[in-house]
Amino acid sequence: MFKSFSFFLVFVVFGTCLYACGGDDEADLTDAPESSQTDGQTANDLPQDRPPVAPRDFGQAPAFQLPDLDGNPVSLAAFKGQVVAVNFWAAWCAPCRREIPDFVEVQAKHQDQGFTIIGISRDAFPDDEKAVRDFVKQFSMNYPILWDTQDVFKAYQGFGMPSTYMLDREHKIRFRHTGIVDKVTFEAEVLTLLNE
Repeated sequence: MFKSFSFFLVFVVFGTCLYACGGDDEADLTDAPESSQTDGQTANDLPQDRPPVAPRDFGQAPAFQLPDLDGNPVSLAAFKGQVVAVNFWAAWCAPCRREIPDFVEVQAKHQDQGFTIIGISRDAFPDDEKAVRDFVKQFSMNYPILWDTQDVFKAYQGFGMPSTYMLDREHKIRFRHTGIVDKVTFEAEVLTLLNE
């Protein structure tokens, strides 16, 4: 009986991991528009003025202070008054590789308006340091990258990777996503929060 339950538990965990980070689906489990595709178009082909899902109040974002790649402490409080996207990612996560180039572009476009992304690596520190540094260099990541040495992912109730939390200027969570966030949705949410 115990062996059967253990096998079932392992199967569920393995299936969840495959769904969250290994598949081709651009899953946004919590705040997705009713459909991310229309008439055979991909999300990135949709009109740029597509209205975003209305922001919600998921409560105050958990505060954190984590080391950056050079060991310097960086806190969420350092970005007081800014719209912040907290993105949990990993160098081994294939969907992360697909969405991060869009993040880099949106960061460059809106950073002067009071927006920043904080990338929190779920890779093992310091074992995966080279892989993370290579990843950051490969994708020209232009925003702070921190190590999740305190399991902040758990404080955010993260499930699957990547996971992204959109915070308003008071650092309340207004949008949240598990899986890839398409560029149109991501930028629309950024603009919604910047314009509040």
